[in-house]
Amino acid sequence: QYTLPNGKIADCAFHLPDTNKVLCIDSKFPMENYMNLQEDMDTYLRPFKMNMKKHIDDVANKYINMDTMPYALLFVPSEAIYQFVCAKCDDLFTYALQKHVMLVSPTTLVAEVMTLLSSTKDFYRTSHMEEIERNILLLQEDANRLVERSIKAEKTLETLATQFHAVSISAQKLSSRMTKMGEDE
Repeated sequence: QYTLPNGKIADCAFHLPDTNKVLCIDSKFPMENYMNLQEDMDTYLRPFKMNMKKHIDDVANKYINMDTMPYALLFVPSEAIYQFVCAKCDDLFTYALQKHVMLVSPTTLVAEVMTLLSSTKDFYRTSHMEEIERNILLLQEDANRLVERSIKAEKTLETLATQFHAVSISAQKLSSRMTKMGEDE
């Protein structure tokens, strides 16, 4: 839960990049009226729509202000109710959009969150592009320096190997002469 400066408490809030404003999400749905719809559509459709409009109004009034983004999300935590609203109550979507409230279900909320995450990453990359480019150039310099040093080390190793081989030959010759001198006596 997130408490706004106006004292209202949203079920959830996303802190968006480059702004101190938040995107509020509140979870509301008229479960009782929805359950009644299953028994008598004609009697309970109107109360269901009225409850949904009240929830939309509540979200708009509580969570859209100077401290928030210019829209809010109304999370309908039941895919069945969300699908019912899509199929039978498209006027509720129009009403919600007029109030700057987006209706989301468990499935569509995931898509919204993924979009926000992607936007946040893109914003970070864009806002730090100069720093990223500078670091890439520094890494390239480090990589070039490493290549130069490894070439020098390889040449030094080759020189040492050649010298070690020459020392080994000299040691063998010396040993052979000493052995031969020892045999001649």
